[in-house]
Amino acid sequence: MAQGIAQFGAVALAPHEDIRFDTAVLEALCDAHGTFAEEVIAGALFRIEERLSLAAWQAEQGETRGLRRTAEELARLAREIGMTTLRHAADAVVDACPDEDPAAAGACIARLTRLSRPGALTQARIDTGTVA
Repeated sequence: MAQGIAQFGAVALAPHEDIRFDTAVLEALCDAHGTFAEEVIAGALFRIEERLSLAAWQAEQGETRGLRRTAEELARLAREIGMTTLRHAADAVVDACPDEDPAAAGACIARLTRLSRPGALTQARIDTGTVA
């Protein structure tokens, strides 16, 4: 793992995790935005991809304050489009920020970093009956 992540004791435990979406949130977006829902979702996914790259860099550099802010933004964006997996991962980074619990932060940062790998967003699943 990268030097900054290693300072939190992060190790790669799970090589793959599906990105899950909440259908209720997606349906609400479609109802609210009609034919423009795809643009709204695509725009959010673009911003998420940018923030995930930034979060990975911040984790490598040990930039915990910036990483916390980026994780907060990721959680907000993920909540808006129903990305439950990403929302939970980003919220966990915020909750276990290294100042609070370094061991938990390492695991949470490793998970968020794993979700930021190229191709991770192509492993998406839409779950029915989930709650955002």
